[in-house]
Amino acid sequence: MLDFLDAEDPRPRVSYAASFGSVSLIDWDDSQIVKASQSLRRFSAVSVREAEAAGWVQENLGVACSTMPDPTLLLEPARYHEIIEAASTSELPTTPYLLAYVLDSSAQLALEIQRVADERGLTIIRMETPFEEQRRGVEDWLRLVRSADLVITDSFHGSVFSAIFNRPFVAVVNRSRGADRFASLVLRIKIDHRIVEDASFIASALSRPIDWEIVNDRILASRREGIDFLRGALNRGSAHKTIHGDAAEAGPVEI
Repeated sequence: MLDFLDAEDPRPRVSYAASFGSVSLIDWDDSQIVKASQSLRRFSAVSVREAEAAGWVQENLGVACSTMPDPTLLLEPARYHEIIEAASTSELPTTPYLLAYVLDSSAQLALEIQRVADERGLTIIRMETPFEEQRRGVEDWLRLVRSADLVITDSFHGSVFSAIFNRPFVAVVNRSRGADRFASLVLRIKIDHRIVEDASFIASALSRPIDWEIVNDRILASRREGIDFLRGALNRGSAHKTIHGDAAEAGPVEI
């Protein structure tokens, strides 16, 4: 809540697409709620990632709250391509592959991944917890997602980057890490048929193609929405600083 800053500190405070994972995971006592409410009232603008979280913040903390896209959606794909190409990454497989990016595996999910790979003649590249033995950097991870013939994941960001790179994917909702974030992604970029509640639905999800034109249009709209929110919030913060005499020459913030 940035409560380590002095209450009179004039610098703008902005919450951008903060995430609870799921409101069902919130277990705050009364003193924590009071402290959070007091701290958030010093913010120029508050936003969260999930619609349910926005409602919870407004109802329980008494603070206006917007729903914004995940920060990873604010960069254009070309910027991620530059990051990948500028790095010294590992060699990609020489055969078509299925990327299994799994945070919390299960016997059923492992079986479905193997079955899909066998049916489609795909090599399986596994990135599963624990990751200690794999030692892959961010650029490696991005490159593996970008070049995959298919991604199966239980990760929110595995889903997001599959969409950014227009890679066919299926995501199994990971309730232990927050189901609401998957619901927010469904609403934002219209990929409800590729996010399933259970691994047994992977095959049926794969039978329906993704309309990438619609997805890309939705991502572009989300990017504009997020950037506009940040511009407005930071410029309001700059104006607040000027009023308090801390930045006489404060002007519009460029993003």
